[in-house]
Amino acid sequence: MIIQATIPVRPHLKKYIVKKFKAQHIIKISHHSIFGKLVVKSFSEHFARARETSAFRSSIFIEFDHEFELTLSAGNIYDFNSLVEDIYRQELIQYVMHEKLWNPHFERKRSIETFNSYFGITEDDIALETIIKFMQRSAEDRHYFDFQNYKK
Repeated sequence: MIIQATIPVRPHLKKYIVKKFKAQHIIKISHHSIFGKLVVKSFSEHFARARETSAFRSSIFIEFDHEFELTLSAGNIYDFNSLVEDIYRQELIQYVMHEKLWNPHFERKRSIETFNSYFGITEDDIALETIIKFMQRSAEDRHYFDFQNYKK
């Protein structure tokens, strides 16, 4: 039996998912795609701690076979958003690092805007200041950046 479900996501993550994983209106979940593996991993846990998901204003639609035994709980939805957020931010950091390395006229703000515009992500979806603060606070990635010499 085929099951269809709606997964609430943050607006910028919906745009990221649609572009990154070439998602259609309804995303068919399988073990053969990276996105399918993300969904199966995120929604296979049966006892995820409940979290607040009311801020997730967008949705993606998935279709999967009942054999996957996915649990669409608030905790799993939150964990899925966190996982995709981590992937989005790590890819953004890599892009900014690449720009810093190869662009003699590098500007962090411009690099972030270019990355987000590729995915159709706007300031309404996620504030630029939120991303900049994340980069400044991200301890494991901070050593890649020399924030003293950046132009905003």
